[in-house]
Amino acid sequence: MQIKKFGAVQTAKVMSILYLIITALIFFPLAIFVMSSGGKTKEGFPGWVFFFFPLIYGAVGFITISLICLLYNLLAKFIGGVEIDLE
Repeated sequence: MQIKKFGAVQTAKVMSILYLIITALIFFPLAIFVMSSGGKTKEGFPGWVFFFFPLIYGAVGFITISLICLLYNLLAKFIGGVEIDLE
């Protein structure tokens, strides 16, 4: 059995939401910590900036995964898809 095609937009939506959730779990506590301990990191980043990183990561992830799916779909036509064995 082979995966012949990925729905680029649907796959990108799912993956970008996963990226957003995972990075939010990391950056939201970091932002709260930085804001409660002076408001800036030692490099000078303001703490509120960390709240936007998950959104940026999700958007970049959407674009990247869309392109990867489109590339996979193109290559799968010529060399075949990824083979999986299901029971």
